Amino acid sequence: MSSTALRVKELLREKGWTTKVLAEKTGMSESYLTHIKNGTRRWNEDSLRKLANAFEISPIDLFAQRRKRTDDIDSNVSMPEKSDVQLKVQIVPVVGDIPSNPSPYNNQLMQLTTGFKDVFVPVLNTNDGAMFALSLSSNS
Repeated sequence: MSSTALRVKELLREKGWTTKVLAEKTGMSESYLTHIKNGTRRWNEDSLRKLANAFEISPIDLFAQRRKRTDDIDSNVSMPEKSDVQLKVQIVPVVGDIPSNPSPYNNQLMQLTTGFKDVFVPVLNTNDGAMFALSLSSNS
């Protein structure tokens, strides 16, 4: 759960709020918020939005850990010599959890928390913008 841990406890201290105050501002139960705060329960997209609104920050700023990009994509990927299609090859790591109900919103959140803001690997021959390609360098 480390890549999806939220900074709720830290933000409560900064604001000087109790869990009860946060519950009033979000409309969520104190019990649920305590679980999210302690990392013992998973959050969902709706609760993430409510927390961000209550703290008056971007949902991305709720994440405790944001990774910086460390690869050198230009030296790792080469383009084919001939192609009828204009391709932009990029490597996007899969870090953390893949949501059971993927949406463009939580796909963007995962991209931002892994340091890959606005980096998409498009799928060819589809009109569905939520589709993405997964490339693995090894199967271990």
